[in-house]
Amino acid sequence: MSKCFEKWEESIPYLGKQITVSFVESPDITGILTGISLVMDGTKIINAFLEVKNNKWEYWRCKAY
Repeated sequence: MSKCFEKWEESIPYLGKQITVSFVESPDITGILTGISLVMDGTKIINAFLEVKNNKWEYWRCKAY
């Protein structure tokens, strides 16, 4: 099984493909990566969220399916 994305940029090739969102005490969620939302401070990216099943998750919880 692949490890979680360490940088949001690593998820770009998986847009439109299945990925898995992992949780410590809940079942994993598998779905299509439909978007990447960047949180910006001016021109600096301060965080990124991956959209799966109409929810946004922190990229480090997600991994390739």
